[in-house]
Amino acid sequence: MALSGRRSARRVPGDGFSARVDGVDGSIAVVNLSRMGIAIETETPLEAGQRCSLELAGPAGVEHVDFYVVRCEERGAGGRPTFLTAGLFVEKLRRRDLPKVVHQAVG
Repeated sequence: MALSGRRSARRVPGDGFSARVDGVDGSIAVVNLSRMGIAIETETPLEAGQRCSLELAGPAGVEHVDFYVVRCEERGAGGRPTFLTAGLFVEKLRRRDLPKVVHQAVG
């Protein structure tokens, strides 16, 4: 059995996690995350391709990490827009409170 080189990381709900992004005002909600990426909801949009610094707090403690914005989509929330941002971490997270990355087999 050979490995394909593809990796997958199981996402977990953002319950129990909080986040702060440098330069972003207002509330930030962690929607879901994995060791490889994060989805957050903000009151202001982030630009695709932008590199951001994030403070992530959860059951395993606080960590400072960088991520790249993959996409940012506007959502409606009671007449007040919010933005769902998907980000890819610069380095894979090694937190005890997240599932490990799985290498996919070929064949």
